Amino acid sequence: MPLSPVPAHLQLFLAAPRPAVVATLRDDGSPVSAASWYRFENGSLLLSVSATGQRLRHVRRDPRVALTVLGESWYTHLSLLGRVVEITEDSDFSAVDAFARHYTGEPYPDHDTPGFVLRAEVERWHSFGDLGGPTAAP
Repeated sequence: MPLSPVPAHLQLFLAAPRPAVVATLRDDGSPVSAASWYRFENGSLLLSVSATGQRLRHVRRDPRVALTVLGESWYTHLSLLGRVVEITEDSDFSAVDAFARHYTGEPYPDHDTPGFVLRAEVERWHSFGDLGGPTAAP
């Protein structure tokens, strides 16, 4: 897997609202993955998580995360490996609303439980298929 930074053509790929799966590590070290909204800004991976969810607890204990973003088919995808370096409370729901607008065009409908934004620095990446530029060697 190539080291960061993520090349410009792949940053363009990441800028679109695409389906993605994020993985974190449970208390026993086993991986767990779930579908997730993400944003990629200024070279960082951003994730919105619930204050009461497991992902927040997982990254507070072990900051390693992995994200796989799908292209037009299963045969095109980009995987990012990184570490959460910042956790910011989203008490006014502005971040989750920005994520929702990115994906749906509307603010997030549930403002009952504030969340957090995880900012991860990408350490490595790997692409597969035609993502609009050169593909990394395995």
